[in-house]
Amino acid sequence: MGDSRNAHSIHFGIIDGSIMDAVAVVRDAVAATSVLKPGGEYRLSRSDQDGARLDVVASHRGLPRDALPAIEEDAGSFNQVSFPLYADLPDLRIVNPTLTLQTCRKGIALNVIFASDVLEWAGASWIVKTLDVLLPALGLDAAILCDKKDEGDVSRRADSGEPIRSIVLDRAIGRDPLPPPVLGMVRADRCDSRILREARARGVSVWMTPRGFNVLSTVAVEAHAIACGALPRPIAEVADLVRAALVEIPGLMLEGDSRSHRVDQTFVPFVLEDATPLVRSAAAVLHSHGARTSVALAFAGDVLVEWGAKRVVDALDAILSRLGLDSALLCEARDLFDVGDRLAREANPSTEIAARVTGAATAPLLALVNADVVDPDLWDVARQRGIDVRVTARGFAVFSTLAR
Repeated sequence: MGDSRNAHSIHFGIIDGSIMDAVAVVRDAVAATSVLKPGGEYRLSRSDQDGARLDVVASHRGLPRDALPAIEEDAGSFNQVSFPLYADLPDLRIVNPTLTLQTCRKGIALNVIFASDVLEWAGASWIVKTLDVLLPALGLDAAILCDKKDEGDVSRRADSGEPIRSIVLDRAIGRDPLPPPVLGMVRADRCDSRILREARARGVSVWMTPRGFNVLSTVAVEAHAIACGALPRPIAEVADLVRAALVEIPGLMLEGDSRSHRVDQTFVPFVLEDATPLVRSAAAVLHSHGARTSVALAFAGDVLVEWGAKRVVDALDAILSRLGLDSALLCEARDLFDVGDRLAREANPSTEIAARVTGAATAPLLALVNADVVDPDLWDVARQRGIDVRVTARGFAVFSTLAR
């Protein structure tokens, strides 16, 4: 499982209340998400005030795995509890993290500890998808992945009450002695757009997950988004139209109500019904540009692998037709800020895609454009450059560099 010298940990910051209150919150979150599964054991410890000594109070194994075990001991006998967990990876490997809760000066510190290099073993995309499910269930707004070099400093600062979101954002823009984080996530409404722009200018990848968390990362994460242009309607009206369009797509199901972290941004969550919990999560992300509202689809992972290109094309064909939009462009999630803004403001929806087809910009992995607005010469240029071109049943030209 990799070298323990390169082991990682995820720090969530402080949960208010007693340690038993925090255990209840975590138990409910683990049960609700089913992403990290109980290992059927727990260990209770007690450390002295400066943390130099740690004594094991009790250890229990072989317990039922349907939920995190109930703690039988008196709360006054311990100040740290550890729950071994596990998670199945798609290739049949298993991740075995340990969830720890520890009493500190400002409340209860929550961490997930890995015994090895989780980036190497499970991948950054798995971490993002797991946190995207877990953070809302915990009611927390941020988390940061640490390695041996920075976990001590981050842990001390978090235990003293410094918000994890501040540590992530300050590191991303050079306001912190520590370098930009390997991977951090902060809820969108807790992020100033100016900070995100500065982070991107410094080479930090920034993108948004389906559940409304900004990912700030210095490692590659396989995740996609689809920019779909904009409609000349207010955001609330577009949200209703998007919901009506999504319910008509076979295999897609709305997941609860639309939600807004900010007045200029709305999420319409939906799921792929036959997918696993980590794969199924997605959302339409709507952003107000004054009189226009842009539409994008956000995914926590590689939608081409998880959904398949044909399913993506069929869904986009129906969604664009239903909404009256003329284009959609699949891009790396970190590029959505730029691509989505250009498509939202561009008078001719085919301009961005034409630039990619002709070589003026990166060739498209996958793009759909209303065939009626495509320059006839673009078809021949695409074929000459080895870009596949076809037309959907609803009259959208599909430009793709994916293997058929």
